[in-house]
Amino acid sequence: MCLNKNENSYICTNCLKDNHFYLKVLCFKCSKLISKELKTCHKNSTIKFLISFSNYENEKIRNIVLTAKNQSYEIFNDLAYFIAKQLKNSSFYSNLKDFYLVPVPLTKKSLLKRGFNQAEVLAYSISLITNLPLSNSLIKLKDTLDQSQLNYKQRLSNLKQAFDVKNKPPLKVILVDDIKTTGATLKECAETLKRNGTKEVIALTILY
Repeated sequence: MCLNKNENSYICTNCLKDNHFYLKVLCFKCSKLISKELKTCHKNSTIKFLISFSNYENEKIRNIVLTAKNQSYEIFNDLAYFIAKQLKNSSFYSNLKDFYLVPVPLTKKSLLKRGFNQAEVLAYSISLITNLPLSNSLIKLKDTLDQSQLNYKQRLSNLKQAFDVKNKPPLKVILVDDIKTTGATLKECAETLKRNGTKEVIALTILY
C-alpha cells in the first residue's frame, strides 16, 4: 500500500482499488451483504445497517488505518475523500439527505494524548464533500480500557455509561468511526442517541 506523499494525496488510488476498497452495505449484526432495497437480515438491530469499505482481515488496509491512527490524521482525510466520493455516487445517497454525521467521541484526555479524533476527522471531511451536515452531539464521559484486549461481554461492561449527549441529537444519524469489530462501541453510542431522541441510526466505518 502506497503511503508516499505526492502533490495530492498520501494514498494511491490504484492501491485502494487493488485492495478492494469499495462501499459495502452490511447487516450491522452479522456483516452479511444486504440487498439494494436495504433489507437487513436482523431488523431489530439498534443500528439499521452498516456502510463499510474493507474487511479487517485485509492486512494492507488495516495497517494503513492503524498507522494513521498512531501517526497522521492526514491519511484519514484522504480515506474520507474516497469514502465520500463512493457514498455520493451510491444508489441510496438521495435517501440520506435528512441524516447528520455524528463521530464517535474521545474523552478530552485521550484527545490530548493522540492529538486528534480519527472519527471526527473522517466525519468532517466526508461532510465537506457530501454536504451531509455534521453534529458533535455525543460526548465520552470516561476513559475506557482498550476494547481490542477484551472479550465481547467485557467490552459491553467496559462501555457502560461511557457516553452521553451534550445537546439534543438529530433525529437521523450516520454514526462514524474508523473500525467496527464486535460493534460494541457503535451500539453503545447508538443506544445513547436513541435514549435522547434519535429515531434512526446508520453506522459508517472504514473497516468491519
